[in-house]
Amino acid sequence: MIESLYIENFRGFERLAVEGLTKFNLIIGRNSVGKTALMEALMAGGTDNPSLLLNLATARGIAAASWANLDAAEIWGDLFGDRRRTLTIRSISGPNSDVIATGRFQDADVHILAGGGFEGVPGSDAVDVAALTNARPVELAWSVSRNGNLVADARGQGTQLGAATRQLLQQQRADRLGMLIGMRGALTADNLRTFTQLKEAGKLQPIVDAVRVLAPELVDFEIAAYGTGHVLKGILNGGIYRPVGLLGEGVVRCLMVLLSSAQIEKGLICIDDIDAGLHHSVLTNCLAALRRFVAGKDVQVFATTHSYECIEAAHRAFADTADDLAVYRLDRDADGIRATRYDGETRAYAIKRGWEVR
Repeated sequence: MIESLYIENFRGFERLAVEGLTKFNLIIGRNSVGKTALMEALMAGGTDNPSLLLNLATARGIAAASWANLDAAEIWGDLFGDRRRTLTIRSISGPNSDVIATGRFQDADVHILAGGGFEGVPGSDAVDVAALTNARPVELAWSVSRNGNLVADARGQGTQLGAATRQLLQQQRADRLGMLIGMRGALTADNLRTFTQLKEAGKLQPIVDAVRVLAPELVDFEIAAYGTGHVLKGILNGGIYRPVGLLGEGVVRCLMVLLSSAQIEKGLICIDDIDAGLHHSVLTNCLAALRRFVAGKDVQVFATTHSYECIEAAHRAFADTADDLAVYRLDRDADGIRATRYDGETRAYAIKRGWEVR
């Protein structure tokens, strides 16, 4: 579990230190202060392949098609506060785990033209290699060190097809996964696969119980054929079937978060606007359900909110284990962005007094 995070030259952060991280971390603050960027730093900090960093752009609504014919600085440049300087993300998970990820732009001495396709370029195995020879001379150099030992070293360039990357040093398959859940969206194919696995294993009932808080008439779920694809439907009292999208945004949102959480046994879950689509009256139950889903796992949750009700709900959901919840408020002043931590005692006092902490 990450205990401390130090960021330099990432997005809008010149320098930021966030310490005292715990199992569940709620991030608050004004618009454009860096709440989502903080979660992106957590995700990027463990990434050894530059092409995976494109997932951050996708989550912000930037279409992959727009990357063709861009150079590395144009593709990955928004990750840097200053593209001329090195980007550094350091995460500490106790005395024996210090991970440092760094990124920089440099002149490329070779083009990325190796056999076997190109990581990050869909269908690259099937294209003519000559179509990729216009790789620009600028490349992103991305490296990850663990406890002083280099474990990943990658290069990324832009081509006619978009982003192409190569691994100079390949670490063993990561045993920690990361998932960034955006503010809006539909259930993914991975969500449906997880649903099927839980259903077949007889482990779906906790999700049904959690969603029933939002839809009391719900009995169960099942996947049904719909046109040429499949759709998840809710089974309601009286044997009525409804696509989950018709049960309300809150139901879809709750399912996305819980099914995504069930996919990861070890790693990070980052949720942007965790209370989006959820009425304040159900927040405590929904957050308590998420807490139960990650209990016993080596999973750490980070979530953002603008809602005072969500802060209160999280405080109630962790009332018996207040140390498992930390609330951080990001503020921007003349010296940059800083993080203020609210522990359980401070949160309780602020809520009792009605202080504005968002």
